[in-house]
Amino acid sequence: MRKLLIMIAILMISAVSFAAELDKKNAKPLPADGGEPGKVYMQYIKAMESDDFATLKKVMTAEEAKTIDLPEFKKMFPMMKSMHAKEIKIVSGMSDGKVAVLEATGKDQSGKKSKGTLTFEMENKEWKVKDDAWATDLNQ
Repeated sequence: MRKLLIMIAILMISAVSFAAELDKKNAKPLPADGGEPGKVYMQYIKAMESDDFATLKKVMTAEEAKTIDLPEFKKMFPMMKSMHAKEIKIVSGMSDGKVAVLEATGKDQSGKKSKGTLTFEMENKEWKVKDDAWATDLNQ
C-alpha cells in the first residue's frame, strides 16, 4: 500500500510538472461558468461520482486517460474519489484557445473550503481535462 501511495504521489507531481502553460499574454476571460471547459469539467465530475470510466477517458487528455487503464488506478479510485472536492463552483477562467485554466471553489471531505485550479487542453477540437488540482487551507 505504501508503494502504491508513493507511486500515486510521483504521478501527481509528474502531472503538475508537465501541465500545459496558458499563454497569459493572449488569454481571454471565460464566462463565469467556465464556458466550454466548464461544461467538460462538470461531465468529468459527474463521471467521477458515478464511476463512469468510459466517460472519464473521453473528457480527459489522451495522456491522462492512459492512467485509467492502470490496475493501480482502479484500486486507488475509491480513495481519490472520496478525497475530491465537493460542492464545486467555477469562479473564473482564462483561455488562449489551446489551453484553458479555471479557478474553482469547493469543500474537502471534512467540509473545509478548498480552491481548485483546473487545466484543460484542446485536443481534436475539444476541451479535455489535463489537471485537476485542489488545495485546502488547513488554517481554517
